[in-house]
Amino acid sequence: MRPFANLSPTRFLNLLLLLFVLPSLQAQTTVEKRGDGWHWQVDGQPFALKGATFGYRL
Repeated sequence: MRPFANLSPTRFLNLLLLLFVLPSLQAQTTVEKRGDGWHWQVDGQPFALKGATFGYRL
């Protein structure tokens, strides 16, 4: 019995991608407060977060 006999080659490659590649794309992220502010780390390394700020009037 061949469980993948009815799969097209494209679907088979997509299945391989889901099973083997995507789980390796995970990262451990942490946010910690130090004396000079908040710091974000990805896999134990400092990570510079780029973003935008906004202001509003009350």
